[in-house]
Parts: sequence; structure tokens; C-alpha cells
Amino acid sequence: MSTTCNLLNNKTKPITFLLALTILFLFSGSFVVFADDLQDGIEAAQRQDYKTAHRLWLPLADQGNVFAQYNLGVMYANGLGAPKAYKEAVKWYRLAAEQGNAKAQNDLGMMYAKGLGTPKDYKEAVKWYRIAAEQGYVEAQYNLGLMYVSGQGALQDYISAHMWWNIAGSKGDKSSIKNRKLVEKKMSKLQIKKAQRLARNWKPAHVVLFDALGRLIFTSSSVEIKCPTQTQRTGLLFAFGQSNSANNAAYKFKKTELNGVVNYFNGKCYVAQSPLLGATGSGGEWISLTARKLIENRTYDNVVVVSSGIGAAPIERWGSGNDLNEMVLNVLADLTKNYKVTDIIWHQGESDRKFTGTKVYEHYFRTLVDNIRGLQINAPIFISIASVCGASEGWNYPNKITEAQTLLAKENGIELGINTDELIPISLRYDMCHFGKQAQEKAATEQSRLIAEYHLMQTKN
Repeated sequence: MSTTCNLLNNKTKPITFLLALTILFLFSGSFVVFADDLQDGIEAAQRQDYKTAHRLWLPLADQGNVFAQYNLGVMYANGLGAPKAYKEAVKWYRLAAEQGNAKAQNDLGMMYAKGLGTPKDYKEAVKWYRIAAEQGYVEAQYNLGLMYVSGQGALQDYISAHMWWNIAGSKGDKSSIKNRKLVEKKMSKLQIKKAQRLARNWKPAHVVLFDALGRLIFTSSSVEIKCPTQTQRTGLLFAFGQSNSANNAAYKFKKTELNGVVNYFNGKCYVAQSPLLGATGSGGEWISLTARKLIENRTYDNVVVVSSGIGAAPIERWGSGNDLNEMVLNVLADLTKNYKVTDIIWHQGESDRKFTGTKVYEHYFRTLVDNIRGLQINAPIFISIASVCGASEGWNYPNKITEAQTLLAKENGIELGINTDELIPISLRYDMCHFGKQAQEKAATEQSRLIAEYHLMQTKN
């Protein structure tokens, strides 16, 4: 490697310095405090009483507090308040990173780059640096520039390195300014102009993160709010099933179109918008619109929505003892600590149409219902009639899946939901399967009507 590139690599900041620096960032008090214990932990850390800070932050981190998770990662990485343990640091950095914390994303990238607490993996380091850099985090922009110069985890690219150092340098990062000048010695005038143009045109990206199940767990546009207290006029709508219950529809509803609707996920509440946190996909959906229509038809004054749809998931995975069954029960167990579920929407069946028999479908669904009822959740379950997806020659309806769904709807506690096989023709599905905007409107209108009528009947009885 050339002398210039060696000099650039020598500018890599030691991980201990980076971590120490991020401790200063985090302990500075320049972030929102969500709990007294979090603030008490910050004050303890400022006194260098790290054991107390660790004791206060650990329960908060276990509950999903992103700031506590990040702080624990810093502490384990540096042996503050607990023995140095890089694997534990990686664990807490990852949890915070997956919630969108740019500092954690950068530090997780450092752990991969250095092989601390995890096997050295430059590609994974670049991945996390990039996510943080795209959010505008200067430290990650500097580190990403280093990776491009060295060709570690990405193809050697002086233009990209110059671009990122130019962006970071514009925010006052002296190391980036110095490295940008050094890399220019390896570039042509045309390359420098291109890098400068890319830097001028760069804007922080809209960041989205997904978990191992493919569920959307973070978007940079999500707005966290205080969870509303549930009253008799507050609906809690839980929706799950396959992709047509998740974020795979054509139209994305904006926050301004969903007044009164809240998206609950992992113990926190957000202003509802498409896509909904908790389900797979990054497109639109119709569940939030259903909630809005329940407010408009005066069934509820406000509605909390929990979306747990998983694309391409057959009924077997939802049956007792299987992975999505476990996921749903965990989501509901967390949910019912603060809320009472008022309505459940099940929309699934497309993956089972070809290979699953009527009795088999009924069996798995009944075990799912039994598990839900075992959590003392007695809300009506609106089972959709849904089985068709794809080319029109495969649209044989009715079929063994819709037969199972129709029979199940006659059982105690299960209500007949929308029949999208009939309601949503192929002409309203943008890819012959998933709902276009008109289909979203029709599905939400019909489902909200069914829910409203159910509750009206309950009040009369």
C-alpha cells in the first residue's frame, strides 16, 4: 500500500479513544431523560461511580431503553462498573443499534473492525458505519472513509472516502479535513470534483431497520410519544397474519391522515404512519386506516394499533410451539401489561392454499387461539377469508383454506372478518397479490364496519 494510504490508516482513532469519547458524548446530559433511574445513572457516571450507574441502567436496558443499552455497551467495552467484557459490549451495542442509535451503530462497527467480542468482519463493520453515517453521525462518516481508502469491507474507492470526509469535515471534524487533503493526492481533478459534488448533494437518509423475523423495528421518521392511557373509549387493535396484514400495500398513510391512531411496538408508542412498526415490509398497509375509520364511525375516540404480520408465513408457523406463535405470545404478553386488547384481526391463508388441508389449517389455528386465550385475552378474533394470491388462473375460490376459515368463524369468540378473496379482485392488487390504494380503502371500510357492528350488538346484549 502506498505511503499516503499508510498515513491515512495511521489516523485511525484507537477504539479505546472512540469509546471514551462517546462516553463523554453520552454522559454530557445532552439527551432526553426518560426515567429517574436513567438520570440517576448519568449523575453516578459523572461522579465516576460506575457500579451504581451499571446497577441503575441494567434493568432499564433489559426493558428496551436505548440509552441504557448504549451506556452498558460503553461500560462493558471499557471495564467501567463491571469487568471488561467485549461480548457483552457487542450485545448491548447491537440492541441499541437495532433501535436506530447512531452512536451504538458506529461503536458496533468498531467492534467488528477490531474483532472485539465478535469475529473480525470488515463487511459488517462497513454496514454499521454506513447506517450511522447516513444518519449524519460524524464519527461513522470518518470511519467509513477509512474503510473505503483501505479497501476493507468495501472496494477501495477514493471518491467515496473523499465524499464522506468532506461531509464530516464540513461539520468541523479536523481528522476528516486532514485525511481529505491527503487522499486528494491520489485522485485526479475530475475525481475530486465528483466527490465534491456527491458531498454537496448528500442528505441524511431515511433509515429503517428490521429484526431476524423481518419485522420493521425502527424508522428514522418515527415519532415517539407518551403511550395513551386506555379508557372505555380507547380501542386496541391487534393485527397479524401474512403480508396482506403487514406492510406490503401500495399506499403509505401519512401521520396527518391518521389522527387519533397510535402505533405500539416493543413497549413504546409512536404516531401512526405507514409502514407500521412490528410487521414485515416497508410499504403501505390498511390496518391503520381501519383504526382511523373506527374513530370516524365513533366506535372509539382513539385507537392503539399493534401490527405483527409476517410475509409468506404459513399457518403451521403460527401454531402452538412454533416460532411465530412464540413471537405473538411475547408481543401480547408485553402488550397486556398496559392495555386490554379490544379487537384482533387475522388475515392469512395465501401460503397454505396449495398444500394445506382444511383440517390441518383448523388444527393450527385452534392451537393459536387457545394460546391467546391462555393469556386472558378475550377480544373477538375477526378471521378474514383470504387465500388467493398471484396469477388469475390460481384463483380457485372457494377452496379448502376458505372452507376452514368459514368453519372457524362459527366457533365461540371468532367472528367472520373481511372476505378479501371476493372483496379485492386481481384488478385492485398492484402485483396480483398485494393491495393497491383502492383495495386498502375497501378492506379498511369493511373491517371497521364489522368491528363497529360487533360492538354495537354487544352493547345491546
